[in-house]
Amino acid sequence: MADVEPELAGTSSSAIKLEGGLTSATVDLATDGMSMSFTESGLPTPQKVYLRLENVRGTGFPSDYEVLIDIEDDGHDPLRVGTLSTFAIANASVSDSPHGGSGITQVFEITYAAERLNLKEERTSQLHVRFKEIAQGPRPEASAMQIPGVSMAEPDEAGVEVGRIAIYFE
Repeated sequence: MADVEPELAGTSSSAIKLEGGLTSATVDLATDGMSMSFTESGLPTPQKVYLRLENVRGTGFPSDYEVLIDIEDDGHDPLRVGTLSTFAIANASVSDSPHGGSGITQVFEITYAAERLNLKEERTSQLHVRFKEIAQGPRPEASAMQIPGVSMAEPDEAGVEVGRIAIYFE
């Protein structure tokens, strides 16, 4: 199993702008296209399940976000799978930066959460991903945070957009 390539099992249909204290997005899962090793192997779960947040771009000094997953109407509370860190996101979002403006990518292993949500069952066609803003403490003075070559946005100009959410199985 060590040489198995992760299989894309679903993606969000568009970019998600994180607004307010809680933002929700839906990932459509391709249940009929999953590999034999995942849906028919008899294994209780795939070896690994990953949630990948791609092309996360932002401005200013945005908050970090708790990342939670859930299946609609399953009777359970959403499960926390990690924290989306926005450290240096503004710099990674500038087109002439070493990142080329593509932002950052964060990957979370969600194997345990996927097992708890019965994500491998073919009846599961969508996964709900929620981003819960983590309250920030007092902001430092802008002059104390000045980075050469980076223009600073005002706090109310801070924002984050997730380009794509993807689920991978291996």
